[in-house]
Amino acid sequence: MEVSILTFNLRTDVRVDRENYFFNRTPLILEKIRREKPDIICCQESTVRISAWLRAVLVDYTVVGVGRGADYRDEANPICFRNDRFSLFSLGQFWLSETPDIPGTRYADQSDCPRICTYATLLVGDDNRPLRVYNTHLDHISESARLLGMRRVLDKISDDSRHTDAPLVLCGDMNAEPSEKCIDEAKRFDHPQISDLTSDIMSSFHDFGRLDRQAKIDYIFSDAKQIGESVAWADSENGIYLSDHYPLLAKIEI
Repeated sequence: MEVSILTFNLRTDVRVDRENYFFNRTPLILEKIRREKPDIICCQESTVRISAWLRAVLVDYTVVGVGRGADYRDEANPICFRNDRFSLFSLGQFWLSETPDIPGTRYADQSDCPRICTYATLLVGDDNRPLRVYNTHLDHISESARLLGMRRVLDKISDDSRHTDAPLVLCGDMNAEPSEKCIDEAKRFDHPQISDLTSDIMSSFHDFGRLDRQAKIDYIFSDAKQIGESVAWADSENGIYLSDHYPLLAKIEI
């Protein structure tokens, strides 16, 4: 069975983006999703208003996940999955910190932004095959926080793997290029062994087309067999982009 996964940093809704303000981009985003129909969408930078928009317009999807703040507000990493292909078996979220079960916490050497990982086990198709999905967004300032955050996520994956024999995908904006330690940590992880399904994509962050040198900082990792090549959604119309990141799409077989 083929499953398509999209990782999509939506870019938070701030007016400083002018013509690329989020709610100016929503027609392009919605048209692209409706045309391509990815099975699973892992979003980052989803503010309270953006999450409400996702739940209102993605009528063919279930949208799960809460904000990273101590009050469960602020930016979320929602997981969106197609209702005609999946049902939700379990759902959780933890903070990338020394106290992952305490909302709003973060590492000492980190930006002011708490960081989270939202995870879900989905049941696929009529025979209810499980698929584990992890969606995270690592710190944008501290390299040490990114490494600690990745280790926290991988520890959770390893612990879950001891109890559930099911394929997994790990998606997110890692704020790190492929040579950074946190990405190497994921590539060397072997409990179970995962690989970067987006390794053939050389760039993902483009700052609404303003960067001369674009950076690859978005990833989809999995232990499942990849089908075909991954794809970057580079759509734009009249200077308006889907986001300041290219959404990345990969397909797996489970």
